[in-house]
Amino acid sequence: MNKPHFPTEEGHYQRANKTPALNENLLNQVVATVNVHEAWKQVKRNKGVAGIDGVSIDDFAEIMRPQWHTIKAEILSGRYRPQP
Repeated sequence: MNKPHFPTEEGHYQRANKTPALNENLLNQVVATVNVHEAWKQVKRNKGVAGIDGVSIDDFAEIMRPQWHTIKAEILSGRYRPQP
């Protein structure tokens, strides 16, 4: 039987399959314009409320729009780190 995880010396578990869990194709699909727009429409339909940062969905759109290309590039390159 092939186990998907095995313990390391530190007692943590590591995936046996070294293939990245999120491959480049999947990330491209996630950040594709059509998918981002559909996700945004769903948030607006659900009347999304401000998150922990207190930013409303209307303010979020204003803040995100000029930053999206940079954030998308960081996501695709693996450099994106969300702010706490």
